[in-house]
Amino acid sequence: MDSLQQTVENHYPHIYTVSVYQSGELISEFAKPGYKHKVRTVRSVTKSIIATLYGIAIQQGYLKNLDTPVMSYFPDYRSGKLDASTHRITFRHLLTMTSGLDSSDRQPKGYFRSKNWVRFYLERPVKYEPGTRFQYSSAGSHVLSALLYKLTSLNVHDFARRHLFMPLGITRSQWSHDQQGYYHGGFGLDLSSVSLSRIGQLYLDGGAANGSQIISPAFMSEATQKQVAGGFPESDGYGYHWWTGAFSEVDYFYAAGLGGQYIFIVPGLNLLTVITSESRRPHLENKKVFTDLILPRYTS
Repeated sequence: MDSLQQTVENHYPHIYTVSVYQSGELISEFAKPGYKHKVRTVRSVTKSIIATLYGIAIQQGYLKNLDTPVMSYFPDYRSGKLDASTHRITFRHLLTMTSGLDSSDRQPKGYFRSKNWVRFYLERPVKYEPGTRFQYSSAGSHVLSALLYKLTSLNVHDFARRHLFMPLGITRSQWSHDQQGYYHGGFGLDLSSVSLSRIGQLYLDGGAANGSQIISPAFMSEATQKQVAGGFPESDGYGYHWWTGAFSEVDYFYAAGLGGQYIFIVPGLNLLTVITSESRRPHLENKKVFTDLILPRYTS
């Protein structure tokens, strides 16, 4: 893997770490000094962590059915401003980003600038019939964060610490929240590269850690398979807040965040790759480190 390190150093100066694991063993690693254990933003990788927490919540019995309407948990928001179709939006729609609500992430007066992010998004007009069209939206992921609190009476950071981070030996994390105290569902989580690798390994281990099944196997299987066509920004299929792809008839799934933060998981090869990077620009080219440099070594 010397050529991998040289390629990253010469052509990807914005990348901080690249770690490749197979069967739980570290095979190759590139890390700029101080970044391997540095806790920093993972951007939209947060979304895949939210999905992981839902897999845990289902395993523990907090949620029985993904087709439950989400508005049943927000009685205070049932106003005349709601589109009639909003009442048909389910957990599954939010997890697959097919709620149909007019996405407000990039509008000048979008949910980022509102005083109540959850209410703002739920009061958006329904642009498409729920379940029919993928629209990437951090606002929808944020609603999932609020819903997890409604289900468990724990904010997502406390729930993650207790039921995900602690079992994996992750001791350092940071997570920002909105004015209502709901932790950001679409971004806002800070973790180290090592911590991301432990979460990725959890999926390769079938959702089990230290002899205990912590993620619902059925949910994990559905979450990491293509549920909808997907689209922007990764131009790949989409499961439950996990992207899906394939190379040379080998399927993989991955978490992705702005700036080229990635967790790539290839179950058929027992392969895991984690990439962290400067996050002020998209850096979608970081994906090529995995698809063009790493994966071909194991599929040729």
